[in-house]
Amino acid sequence: GMSGVETLRHLHGICPGVPVYIVTAFYGEFLEPLRAIQDEGIPFDLARKPLALDEIRTIVDSVMGTQMVTA
Repeated sequence: GMSGVETLRHLHGICPGVPVYIVTAFYGEFLEPLRAIQDEGIPFDLARKPLALDEIRTIVDSVMGTQMVTA
C-alpha cells in the first residue's frame, strides 16, 4: 500500500546502507518526490525503463562489486 517513494523512505529507515535502484518508465511523474528524497539525504540511483539485460548486469555488478557469469 506504499508508493515507491514511501517504500524508499521506509527501507532507508530500517536498512540505511542498502543500495537502491529505482527503475521506472514514469520518471517525470515522480521527479518532485524524488528530489525531496535526495534533499533528505536518502541515496538512490535511477534507471529508466526499458532496461536491456546488459544494463541490469551492470547495475548488479556495480552493487555487488563482482562480474556476473553469463551462460
